[in-house]
Amino acid sequence: MAALTPVTRSANFSSGEITFSASDTFVYTPGKNMELRIRNVTAGALTGTFTGSGAASKTYSPDGGTVNYAAGYSTGSITATTGDITLDLDQLQAYLPGTVTITGLTSAKGVLLTD
Repeated sequence: MAALTPVTRSANFSSGEITFSASDTFVYTPGKNMELRIRNVTAGALTGTFTGSGAASKTYSPDGGTVNYAAGYSTGSITATTGDITLDLDQLQAYLPGTVTITGLTSAKGVLLTD
């Protein structure tokens, strides 16, 4: 398990790039313009899941629909060998309170960017 350390955008991206293991972690800080870049360099498609240790279900009014943020956020399929996505973590903050565990990205490359 690796812990991702944020890298400032002014730094060399490759200096903070990691190779994901079966389970990796980071701590999301709201308002820091954090982004996670994921490059799939493997021979197969990958789907990552991000689960915050403090995430919970939330019911929204007026229709009473419930979203279970504790189930985690899925990236959807990231294309083999050439897939390259960047997630704006401020847009996903309901999924990310506490320590965030990332699964499903074994052997992909990633860098956590911040201002």
